[in-house]
Amino acid sequence: MDLSPDERDQLAALFNGVAHSARIAILQGLAENKPLTAVVDDVSVTRGTLQTHVERMIESDLVYRPSDGDQTYALTPLGEYVLTLIEEEAPVLLQAAERVEEEEASIEESLEAAGVSMDESTRTKTVHTQKWEDTLDEIRSMLEEDSVE
Repeated sequence: MDLSPDERDQLAALFNGVAHSARIAILQGLAENKPLTAVVDDVSVTRGTLQTHVERMIESDLVYRPSDGDQTYALTPLGEYVLTLIEEEAPVLLQAAERVEEEEASIEESLEAAGVSMDESTRTKTVHTQKWEDTLDEIRSMLEEDSVE
């Protein structure tokens, strides 16, 4: 699919709306009809910071302020859909991320044990490249298997 610049901007704005763990917690809380005061207890942010996250989510069209009812905020259909995507794909994404982290730790240990000396920037680049060269096919397979199911 070839996306136009405007379409890329729209998608980026949607994903920006969930680009923080507190925002995902807000989506989950609103989906469970929790008030934001209860969501504050679930995340380590101040009420002011939480409000900033909510405003970003409103700008991203994931959350809105209903004019009637008991709720101050509610999910839009886009918010509901994005939350569904997150919850459905979280297990495989987290498993893949954990595998990559394990490989990174293994490479770091190997470099340490071998006494390899390099500056921090070179070490970071080396480890980053190596972990992906070692896990690329495995991670791709994990993600493809999940998309087939």
